Amino acid sequence: MPHATNGSANGATKRGAHAPAQVPIGVSKNADGHEKTDYTRWRLRDDRGCQTWHYLHTDEEVEAWPQSAADRYFLGMETVRIDRNMRMYEMKD
Repeated sequence: MPHATNGSANGATKRGAHAPAQVPIGVSKNADGHEKTDYTRWRLRDDRGCQTWHYLHTDEEVEAWPQSAADRYFLGMETVRIDRNMRMYEMKD
């Protein structure tokens, strides 16, 4: 059986080797060139304890799957709004 001389026959990379750059999901650049993700488009799905984040690309997807208070909480966003009379309301988009 022939052996690979560079140690990467199985697809593994050596320490210090750089993997190809991946384009992050949901990241856009603003006018200043800074990268930022749109937190209002992220949703957390809990499937029998397996939690996965999903980025909604279209406005139709955003409308069909509203962001929950838990989504907002885990993203570090406001989950309630307090008016001048100190009444609390759940945040709605």
